[in-house]
Amino acid sequence: MRYNKWKRLLSAVGLILVGMVVGWLFPMPNVQALRHIALSEQPYRFVETTLIFHRLCSELLPSTPLGQHYLDLGHTHWNQLGMLLWYDEATVEQTWRVIDLYSPDVDALLDGEGSTVRVSQEMVDELLYFLSKMESRADAELRQIIQDERARVPWHEIVGLTVAEAWIKLQETVPEKYSP
Repeated sequence: MRYNKWKRLLSAVGLILVGMVVGWLFPMPNVQALRHIALSEQPYRFVETTLIFHRLCSELLPSTPLGQHYLDLGHTHWNQLGMLLWYDEATVEQTWRVIDLYSPDVDALLDGEGSTVRVSQEMVDELLYFLSKMESRADAELRQIIQDERARVPWHEIVGLTVAEAWIKLQETVPEKYSP
């Protein structure tokens, strides 16, 4: 009897803590609560990245055929991509470098401010380097997909464009399967 009482108390405390983390007890919506937490503490970089990734996958990507293509690729190859992204310390550092370079611009695009930031040569170079590292460790199927995606995108044409213009330019590269 006494054990059940403590078990219920600990479960209640655990739910309250989880609720606080996901924003149930905050006066703002869940995503905004997590954003607030992420911005208030630097160690919560992962949380902020997760929020941007969630918004990207729920707001922007499903809204276009190319975005749906990327979502489908991600879902199909998620297990291998996860292993490749966190393969070793050097890959983890490169993954964070790309995330750090792209996050502010993706965030701006998601907030309707994609015309205020531009795609830099450094962004393209880092992404291509990152993709080449992923390609070298991928299985044959994913390696071919990475090669096809790299070949399809006009990388030199998006440098200097605003992020909004680059997103529109990328829509021209939709694979036939996803073309309207």
